[in-house]
Amino acid sequence: MLVLDLFVMLLGLFVTVLAFLFLLKPDSDWVRWIKKIPEDVTLDDADLLRFRIIGLLNIGVGAALIVGSILKIFVW
Repeated sequence: MLVLDLFVMLLGLFVTVLAFLFLLKPDSDWVRWIKKIPEDVTLDDADLLRFRIIGLLNIGVGAALIVGSILKIFVW
């Protein structure tokens, strides 16, 4: 079970890093590649705000995965 918990922690770290990318640079090439948005399409403020909200929600999900796996390893 330790390997599964470590995998969940690594998954949470990956989700958190991608969420910070969405939060800090919502118009970057990586975000466009992940969302499959062509480079010639301009994003308005509503799209950028939506990407930042997605980033905030995913930071919470990633943090919950990391904290849950740490608690499962050390407490339970």
